[in-house]
Amino acid sequence: MNTRNSILLFTKEQAQELDELIEAARVSFETTSKERSESKLTKNPLESDDFLSQVAEETRRHRIWQDWVSVRKRAEMIIPEEQNKRIDIGNGVIISYADKSRLGVVLVGYVLPSMHDAETKINVSLDSPFGTAVCGAKEGDKRRVKDREITIERIFLPSEAERAFEVNV
Repeated sequence: MNTRNSILLFTKEQAQELDELIEAARVSFETTSKERSESKLTKNPLESDDFLSQVAEETRRHRIWQDWVSVRKRAEMIIPEEQNKRIDIGNGVIISYADKSRLGVVLVGYVLPSMHDAETKINVSLDSPFGTAVCGAKEGDKRRVKDREITIERIFLPSEAERAFEVNV
C-alpha cells in the first residue's frame, strides 16, 4: 500500500502556513456567522434574500475551514533529505521537452494556495501525474508525462530548490 495516498507530506514551513490558513478560515467563518446572527431583519428570515445569501456564505466559509482542518489531520511533517541524486520531495528539477523548451519545478508533498504562481514558481505535488512520473528519476533520465517525453536535466538540493525556477523567467 502506498502510504502517500493516506497522508499528506508537509515541510515544517508548509505545516506552519497550513495552520495559518486554518486560523484565517476559522476567523472568516466566525465573523460571517456573527454578522448573520446580528443582522436586523424586519421580515420573516426565510423569505429574505439577504438572510439566505448570508446563510449560504456562512456555509461556504465553514466548509473551507473544515476542508483545511481535514488536510491538517492527514498532514505529516517531514524534513526533505538534502540530496540531489534522485528526485524526491523538496528537490528542484529542470526538465526539457523534445522541442528544447525547459521548465523548472519544485516537488512538494501538498500544494498550498500561496504556492501558486503559474508563470514562474511551479510547485508540483509528489502525488500528481507529473510528480509520480519523475519521482526517483536521476539526471539524464527520460520519463513520459501525459504523452510527452521529458528529460531530467538537473536536480537541485532541497536547500537550493528554488533555483530551478530561474529557467521559467
